[in-house]
Amino acid sequence: DCIIQKHPHDADVLHARAASYLGMASSLSFVDHGHCQGYFTKAQRMWKDAGSIDECNTHPEIAVHLKKQLVYKTSFFDAEGEDGEDSKLNNIHYTSHLDGKCFVTSSLSPILSPKDCDHVIKTAEVHAAKCNEESGNSGWTTSRHYAVP
Repeated sequence: DCIIQKHPHDADVLHARAASYLGMASSLSFVDHGHCQGYFTKAQRMWKDAGSIDECNTHPEIAVHLKKQLVYKTSFFDAEGEDGEDSKLNNIHYTSHLDGKCFVTSSLSPILSPKDCDHVIKTAEVHAAKCNEESGNSGWTTSRHYAVP
């Protein structure tokens, strides 16, 4: 944080800081640590904030993460800007994707019970199998989206 204070608009410094948080998130189990103890969300927020700085919004690595946020339609992180003092969301940490159509929570603040979650997973598996039968594919594919090498 001392480097950030001395260089608050240095794109390389801001990117490195966000990347370090993403690295910390990658070293933790999502299931055991509930959304990577907030490190993933913090990294995304840092890239979003860096992108709002004129000197940083053209930095190639920051731009990649901003593009991912745009493609995934991530509208906000951990209920930022969406919860008032009386909101039910105050104690539920989540990330919104796909223009608010998908919300990811952790085991620390579940919205669904394990039984309901299992039901949703089984329903998705049945749907995927049906789609695969109709298209002639077999099972889940290994092709990935552009952001994952």
